[in-house]
Amino acid sequence: STDAEGTGPLPYLYFEYRRLLSDHWRFKAGLGWLAVEFDDIDGSQYVGKLDIEYLAGRRWGFGAALNFAKVDVDWAGLENEAGEAIYTGAIDMDIGDVSIFARVRF
Repeated sequence: STDAEGTGPLPYLYFEYRRLLSDHWRFKAGLGWLAVEFDDIDGSQYVGKLDIEYLAGRRWGFGAALNFAKVDVDWAGLENEAGEAIYTGAIDMDIGDVSIFARVRF
């Protein structure tokens, strides 16, 4: 077994667009990206979100969101004492979900 520790480069880039469609409806879209290379591990992550919210009162609302993420990590270079590569790994995941939420603002 082996351990790898490190920190990612900053900033984590995330862009968000918000639009009031009317006095009670708000739309938001967001997209983020992070890429990290640490020794033999190379990876990136993309995240995104689309949501619509009904502003029911001055301090609260409720809505629904579509969330998605893509994670892509490659790990090559785990070697034995002779210098021969004994492990190469890859993670490629697409994650998507729908969430229902209530929001309270202070």
